[in-house]
Amino acid sequence: MNYCQKCGNKLDENVEFCPKCGQEVLNIDQVATKFCSNCGKKIPAASDYCPNCGVQLKSDSTQENSTKQQAIIDKPYNENKNPDPINSIVLFFKDTFHVSKRLGRADYWWARLTAAVVGLTLSLIWITAIMQVQTVSNAISSILTILLIILTLVLGVWWVIASITADIRRLHDVRISGAFLFLLLLPSIGNIVIFVMTLLPSKQINNRYAN
Repeated sequence: MNYCQKCGNKLDENVEFCPKCGQEVLNIDQVATKFCSNCGKKIPAASDYCPNCGVQLKSDSTQENSTKQQAIIDKPYNENKNPDPINSIVLFFKDTFHVSKRLGRADYWWARLTAAVVGLTLSLIWITAIMQVQTVSNAISSILTILLIILTLVLGVWWVIASITADIRRLHDVRISGAFLFLLLLPSIGNIVIFVMTLLPSKQINNRYAN
């Protein structure tokens, strides 16, 4: 069992980032190292917790803090190890009601692209279904129409909420407060500003949302 070097969270095998705090799992062959005071194994010098035994480590000097800062670099963050249309759209909707997390650029745009394709497909299915409903009796037609409208409203509301929270998490990943979404209230320019922000790469250093 491995542990996150930053928050001590238990990690599954072969993960590249901690799902709890977003810290990258560093390769000890590529960064400065030290030894765990509990188990004695070699670990990254930036570690707050031992990746091997999970014990919280004590910081003894300013030099160690300096080494830790240098070891953390702005590498792309994505909760999915290999972002793709399926995994990213699942993450997009799974975290509909989570705003404290982050959402990597690849996961965000794969989800947006997939959602657009799925939305277009569902719209065509909806139109076809409405046309088919008209061919049945009035009573059944009315019931089916109401059910389709309710389903459409539910999916629409879910989509809007998921989109807003995804935008917030994407802004968090670039070290920007989700409150900037209020810029969308500004005609045209607000949309452009938010669009540009979502294109920015991950910001790991001094990112309070990574905690």
